[in-house]
Parts: sequence; C-alpha cells; structure tokens
Amino acid sequence: MKEESSKQQKIEDEDEVDNMVGYRRDPTIVIINGSESNLDTVDGAVSFRHTCTDTYTEDDGRVLLGNAIGSRDEKAIKLTELKDEITDNSQEYPFTALQCIGTLVSLILFVVDVVTDILLAMEYRDHDRVLEFALTSSVIIASFLVTGILSTIWYIQDVAGPKSRVKKILFLIAAFPFSIIIRNLVFIKHGWLSRKSRSEEKSKHYKQMMKEGRDVSLLMMFDSFVESAPQLIIQMYIAMHHPSQESLHLEILRSFTIATSLAGLSWSVTSYYRNLRISSATSGLKANSICGAVGYFLWRVFEIGPRITAIVMLLSVDSHGLYIIFGSLVHWFIMLTMAFLRHVKVYDEPIQNIMFIVFISFVQIISYMNLSHGKSRRFAIIYYTLFYVENVLMVLLFVLWTDIDKSSWIFIVTVCVASSGTLFCTLFMVMYYKLCHPKVSHKSTDVDVELKVKS
Repeated sequence: MKEESSKQQKIEDEDEVDNMVGYRRDPTIVIINGSESNLDTVDGAVSFRHTCTDTYTEDDGRVLLGNAIGSRDEKAIKLTELKDEITDNSQEYPFTALQCIGTLVSLILFVVDVVTDILLAMEYRDHDRVLEFALTSSVIIASFLVTGILSTIWYIQDVAGPKSRVKKILFLIAAFPFSIIIRNLVFIKHGWLSRKSRSEEKSKHYKQMMKEGRDVSLLMMFDSFVESAPQLIIQMYIAMHHPSQESLHLEILRSFTIATSLAGLSWSVTSYYRNLRISSATSGLKANSICGAVGYFLWRVFEIGPRITAIVMLLSVDSHGLYIIFGSLVHWFIMLTMAFLRHVKVYDEPIQNIMFIVFISFVQIISYMNLSHGKSRRFAIIYYTLFYVENVLMVLLFVLWTDIDKSSWIFIVTVCVASSGTLFCTLFMVMYYKLCHPKVSHKSTDVDVELKVKS
C-alpha cells in the first residue's frame, strides 16, 4: 500500500444544466499524486480531471462513472469503500419526517396514477372500445415489465454472497410488478433504522438508505417515461376526438388520469435529480433545498406538459402520424449523434452503453436529459432551441389544418397551453438557477486528501 496526497484547487463556477443522467452509485473521487486536479462540478456530482499516467485515467469509466447504471466494476467499488474510510461518518442528509412524508406522497401518487389508468382501461372495455382499451392497458403492462426486470437485475447485481439465493430471486420475479412499492418501503425502513439503530449500525443503514433512494428514484423515472408519457399522449388524443355520447364519468376519470400522469412524470424527474444531488453533494456543492425541488418541478411541468400537448395537437391533424414519426426520428437522430460526438459513457460495456444512449435519446423527444460530465450549457441551448422551434411548428400546423371549431374551449385551451410552455418553462428555469440552484463556493481550500491506493 502507498499513500498519495494532493491539494484541492480553486473551485470554478458551474456551467452545467442539470445532473448527468444514469447514476446509481456513490461518486468516486480519485486524486493521484503528480496530477493537476481541476474540480468539475456536474450539478450534484463531482469529477476530477487529471493529467497523469496512472492506472486510472480521465477516460476510465471505472473512476469517473463508478456509479453508472449497471456498472459493477470491483475496482470502482473498492475505491468507493476507500473514500468512505476518509470521509466523515456523520449523516449530512439524515432521514427526516419531511423526507418520509415526501416519499409516501410520491408512492401514493404512483399508486393513484396506476390505479386510475387501470380503471380507465376497464371503462373503455365496458364501453366496447377495444382499441382504446388495448392501448391503455398495453402501456400499463409495459411499465410493469420494464421496472420489474430492471429492479430484479439490479438486485441480482447487488446481492452479496453466493448467487444461488433462489428464494429471494424467485420472490423478486414474482413481486416485480410491485418493485417500485417494495423499494420505496425498503428506503423508508433503512431511513428509519439509520435514526433509531445502535450507533455502529446507523452508518450502514444510512448508506443503504442513500443507495435505495437513488435506485427507486431512477426506477420511477424510467417507469414514468415508459408509462406516463405515452399514456398522456394517448388519453389527450382520445379526449380531442371522443364521441359526443361519452359519459361524464369517463371524461372525469380520463381528465384525472391525464393530471396524475403529468404530475407523476414531472415529479419523477425532480425526485431523481434531487436524490442524485443529495447522494453526490460535497462540502462545496450542497443539495437542493425544498424551494429548489419545487422550482425544478415547475420547470419540468411547463416543459413536459406543453410538449406533449403540442405532439397531440399535431397528431390530431395528421391521421397517419407521418409528421410525428418523421419529426421524432429526426429529433432522436440529432440527440443520438450529439451523444456520440460528446463521447457519452455511462456503461463500461459498449453494447449496454449504446442501448442506454438510444433509449435516453428517445426520452429527449419529450424532456431534456444531461448525458455527460462537465459543462453542458451549450448543449442545453442547442437542445431547447430545437425543442421550442418544433413546438411552434406543431402548434402552427394544428391551427392551419384543424377542423376543430376555433372558438371551442378545447381549441383555445390546447393552443394556450402549448404556446405558453416556452414562456413559463424559461421563466421557472431562470428563477431556479438564479434563486434555488446550489452554488459552488469560490473560496480556495487547502484540504489535504490522503488516499490509500493499492499498488
């Protein structure tokens, strides 16, 4: 074993819009002797750029992306454990009653969203509307499959000891439709034990609570983009073209489903980024406050809601969906190209990394996602410019081609919602970054960091 030390340099300002998506692990910070470390903040994560010729380099995903989705590199785990040995054992973000209430509210919102979707599917079935029933129910089933499979894979990757723990694995496979509920309850359990256990047990439960918090928030974000986003498009399209004989009960249920899906989608993104920031907060970069979480939520609501409304508006005048398909493929291809040009690396395995980038590029048809470390302001400007140009084009095509009475409430509401999105999203984004976004301290620090690295 050899001891290595370095001085932390002056911290520069953030030029970053949002956390890097895909993190599941504790951030691994490595400072190697003889390197010039330049702290690069990633809105909740920290990475060191160093210019040395040691085993671990800047391009080594094990160091910079030790907590990426699915990454199970043993050396990265050992380095993370080493970091635990040199950090304070105190709980900087302890489990609180407010956090417990927030988790329960998030869980209730998820359950209500799923239940209303199921009830709406049954209502379509009772009215012999086979296509609507099939579309609504297929999205629900797809979300259960995706979240259940992901949760089971993560558990198998995380399990300690022999891999022959058949009972636990079979239980997870049997219970995977309820994986999000189970993980939320496990998070609350470890949070409670991190406060009430004996002193020697508190640290273990606190670390497990932080890990479960990241996992469940990431899982809920995946669920939202697989279930809530398509459900919003389907139900809003049906609402614009529903037959006049529809019952009031069906209209109310569908409206409630649309509202819960939008709230769940926006909150899942907010919850994930807040958990990511908490898990990777440093002494110089603190996690979001409650005010910051609310501001971030409003930003996402006015980004996602108008975007989906604009998509539905274009679908309503494009019976074959050719414009939407072509526009979505062009947008996806641009996002995919930019991701590869920026050398995005979330997984160590190339195939897994490509699959992840392909999926997230589709997600970016609806919402902005940061896919790389470091400065991302230029990418965000490019993204939002393209995003709002597309929105304006979709609204204009709807206004020019629609057969809907232009004095009807549905025409006025949809045009106002889609058009106002640019203004309100930009307003809440600017307010968030000016008033609520955590700032990095500019004060120079002379903190000696000693790491014991295996030779």
